[in-house]
Amino acid sequence: MGVTTGTINPFTGFTEGDFRAAVPRNAPDALAANMPLVQMIQEWAVRKGATAAQLLADGAATVDRPDSECATRTAHLLEDLGAKK
Repeated sequence: MGVTTGTINPFTGFTEGDFRAAVPRNAPDALAANMPLVQMIQEWAVRKGATAAQLLADGAATVDRPDSECATRTAHLLEDLGAKK
C-alpha cells in the first residue's frame, strides 16, 4: 500500500535495517515504472472523495482491529475509519 498511496516513491530513502529496502518492488527503477499507476489511483480516489488507501481497502475488513499492526498509528486508524464502501 505504501507505493499505491504515494507514501513510498522513487526518492524514498530507507534507514539501515528497514526490510523494505530489500524488497524488489521498492527498487528505484520499479518504483519509477509504477508511478503512472500510482497517479491514476490517486486521481481516482480524489474523484471518489476518498484517500488512495481508503479506495484500495479490502471491503471485507475496512477497519483494522485497534490492536493490529496496521492500526498502530492513529492516523492510519482514523483513515481506515473514514473508508467508504
